[in-house]
Amino acid sequence: MNSLDKSVLKFIPLVLLLTVSLSSPLAHAVDYPFDVTYEVCPPDGRSDEEILIMLRVSHPNPGEALSAYVKWDGRSIIRRESDVVVNKVHQHWWDLTFYPPKDLCAKGTHPIEIRIEDSSGNVVKWMYWSYHITDVTPRLDWFDDLTDEELERIRGSPGPQGETGETGAPGPGGAQGIPGEEGEIGPPGSVGPQGYNGIDGLVGPIGPAGSQGEPGVSVDPMPTYIGVIIAIVALIGVAVIMWERRQ
Repeated sequence: MNSLDKSVLKFIPLVLLLTVSLSSPLAHAVDYPFDVTYEVCPPDGRSDEEILIMLRVSHPNPGEALSAYVKWDGRSIIRRESDVVVNKVHQHWWDLTFYPPKDLCAKGTHPIEIRIEDSSGNVVKWMYWSYHITDVTPRLDWFDDLTDEELERIRGSPGPQGETGETGAPGPGGAQGIPGEEGEIGPPGSVGPQGYNGIDGLVGPIGPAGSQGEPGVSVDPMPTYIGVIIAIVALIGVAVIMWERRQ
C-alpha cells in the first residue's frame, strides 16, 4: 500500500463522521408545536424599573389554554400565568410585568427565561433574554424589611443646619375653632354724641274715616243778628265822621 492509499484511508473516518452528523436530527431546524414571539421592555435598565414582557403565541388550536412561566437568574418569578380569555375564548397573549428581585439585582447581566405550555403538555422554551441592570437603585418598599441598625447606617449622622429658606405663601385658613367661655360683663360705656336728625319719612296713607259726631244744640240767632247790625251802624258812623273831617 503506497502513501497515497494511506492518506485516503485516513480521511474515510472523517467523511463518515461528517455524513452521520449531517444526517442527525440535531443538524436540522427544531420543529416547535406552536410559534411564540416576545419582546422585553425596556431591554435594560435600573434595578427599580418595572420590566414588561409582551408574549404572543400562534397556536394551531385557537381554543387551547396556554400557560406562561418566567425565570430570572434561574429563579421562577412568574408561575403558570394563564393567557387572556375574552368571551370564554383564549387569546394566546400576555403582558407580564415584574421588578428585578431585590436579592438578585446586582449591576450586570441577568438571564430571563420564558416557557410556554399548552394543556396537552407541549412546551416551547427557547425564549432567552440577557437583561442588563445599568444601576442599582433600591425601591422604597425594600426599606420595610431593614432593621433599625441598617436604617441607621443608611441614614448616617445629621448634617449641619441649612440656611433659612424664603417664606412661603400663606396657607389656606383653618377650620373655625370651638367658641370659648363667655367672659364677665364689663361696666357700661359712656353715652355717645347725639346723632344727626334723619330725613323725614314718607307721608303715610290716609287713615280710615272717623265715626259721625253727635248733633249740636240749637241756639237762638237773634242776639247775633242784633250785634251784627250795631257793628255795621258803628262802622258807618265812623266812616261819616272821617269823611267830614277830610272835607
